[in-house]
Amino acid sequence: MARVGEPFNMPTDAGMTSDGSYIFADGYGNRAIHKFRPDGTYETTWGGVGEWNLTSTTPGKFLVMHAVAVDHMDRVWVCDREKDAVHVLDQEGNTVGYCSTHMGQPSGVDADEKYIYVVGRAGYLTIFDLDLNIAAQLGTFNSDLRAHDIAVDRKGNLFLFPTHANEDHQVIQLKRI
Repeated sequence: MARVGEPFNMPTDAGMTSDGSYIFADGYGNRAIHKFRPDGTYETTWGGVGEWNLTSTTPGKFLVMHAVAVDHMDRVWVCDREKDAVHVLDQEGNTVGYCSTHMGQPSGVDADEKYIYVVGRAGYLTIFDLDLNIAAQLGTFNSDLRAHDIAVDRKGNLFLFPTHANEDHQVIQLKRI
């Protein structure tokens, strides 16, 4: 299904910039990021139909954007679950970072003042620093860290919301030490 169109066609997540603009991942039925001004006025659409193969990674173009978050530097982090990648965009929609290294089908992202946390439904938790480097990666394929989303609190504790594969857990809490 090749599509990049007007908002909205099965959106998957939303984030907010420091000026109060809204960022929407229109990820299931569209392949686009939409930006709205703080008053709700539509501003722009970024993205396009991506592909994934061994020779083409197409940063800034998407397959299924499952989650989006805005870090405190106003960069937009996009989890492209089916592409097994994370895209980092500036406020104009330009790609400033891209990672497709063992992301484990990234499906959730959140940020604090020091790190950006990406969780995948295949069992990985990847922690990026503000320079877009991988600071740590936890888990292995099909580990108990399989999660559908993630949240970080003010103390740096992480809360993972498991996939149905983790039937014994409602929420997994990882405390910052």
